[in-house]
Amino acid sequence: MRLTVVSARLSIPSSTRLLADRLTEAVREQLADDGRYIEIRVIELRDPALDIVDNLATGFPLPALTQAIEAVTSADGMIAVTPIFAGSYSGLFKSLFDVIDDGALPGKAVWPLRPALMAIDRVSPSTCPLPRPPPPAA
Repeated sequence: MRLTVVSARLSIPSSTRLLADRLTEAVREQLADDGRYIEIRVIELRDPALDIVDNLATGFPLPALTQAIEAVTSADGMIAVTPIFAGSYSGLFKSLFDVIDDGALPGKAVWPLRPALMAIDRVSPSTCPLPRPPPPAA
């Protein structure tokens, strides 16, 4: 199973990244207990931030952003964590999902989170439809 973790943290250290790391470890431990291997890829949106903005302006992703998009779209599941600014998810976080092709995420298990509440929350129906997480394998 491939899991992509998207962290929209801007500061170091960050409660956003701490939450992402704790959730990732919990998922890894649960799958290990079930005898399943998980490949984890972490995307820090700080790294391809300029590439995301460039793609919004040009419509063409640069190589680092192409790799991040591939990690998101090829994953079996995703943990997406964003800080909250003025009561909403970060613009950088939304912009990543804006540059991903429509239809690339339906059917993916996505758990978007915001550390302000430490709870599962919706990103937005317009950015990515959120299916229920798949049931555990028998």
